[in-house]
Amino acid sequence: MANLASGKNVILRAGDYEARVVAVGAGLAELTYGGGSLITSYGNDEFAPEYMGKVLIPWPNRVADGQYTQGGVSYQLPVNDIVHNAALHGFMAWVEWQVAEMSDTAVTFKALAAPRPGYPWTLRSTVKYELDSRSGLTVTVQTTNIGNNTAPYGVAAHPYIYFGEGTIDSYELTVPARTVTTMNANQIPTGTVPAAGNAHTEGPIGSRLIDDAYTDLPEDGWDVTVRDTVTGRGAIVSSQAPWVQIYSGDQIGRAGLAIEPMSCAPNAFNSGDELTLLAPGGTHRYSYAIKGIA
Repeated sequence: MANLASGKNVILRAGDYEARVVAVGAGLAELTYGGGSLITSYGNDEFAPEYMGKVLIPWPNRVADGQYTQGGVSYQLPVNDIVHNAALHGFMAWVEWQVAEMSDTAVTFKALAAPRPGYPWTLRSTVKYELDSRSGLTVTVQTTNIGNNTAPYGVAAHPYIYFGEGTIDSYELTVPARTVTTMNANQIPTGTVPAAGNAHTEGPIGSRLIDDAYTDLPEDGWDVTVRDTVTGRGAIVSSQAPWVQIYSGDQIGRAGLAIEPMSCAPNAFNSGDELTLLAPGGTHRYSYAIKGIA
């Protein structure tokens, strides 16, 4: 471990897998399989652009205008997505988490999500990364409301699948979703439409811009499969989360395809769509996995 811009860096190894996870944002900074990249990585002393690999608590995606109402009280969150006039991806992505437990194949981070303007609830979270030689990387997030009032809550993670060279234009994508949101100019959902044709691309993605939220996924768990049609390398992102955001990484030169399992919809603090209302003493559990395929 070393103390750097990304906080403590921890290396995990199991079989053909190796991962580097970092304390800032309880983030996934590097993941390889058989010596080849599975995600877009960043260096030990570099800023992680576009929430790369971060855990997003206590909400994923956007809250429109940074405003919402809970229990009859209106709240204003800081607007950190100026372009879309929204509060984006919670506030734990830039916090240095503490290492709670560590072994050769697993590490658990812990942090207090303290109350603050716009979000006056107190949460305690852990993020566990675990490597297995057969199943790859599993990430588990547990959050407990340690305050006295019910808290609105959502969680996601933000890995970018990338095989180490070129752009995602040669990637083929399969998403087993039946529904995709329609969005306004600020990337806030306005409705839903069937995902057929959008959720499964026949052949390479090409130059298509993707920034879509999918739902109506298999309730017993789902796999999003990404494969490079040039090299044949691939990865599977798995979860039981009810939503997944897919983003073509245009702000990082399309050098990574974001697959973001989400516990709730974009703008769920306003729509209530799959929003968790976490009672005092209640705990929410979320997980996803990444596996390399030949």
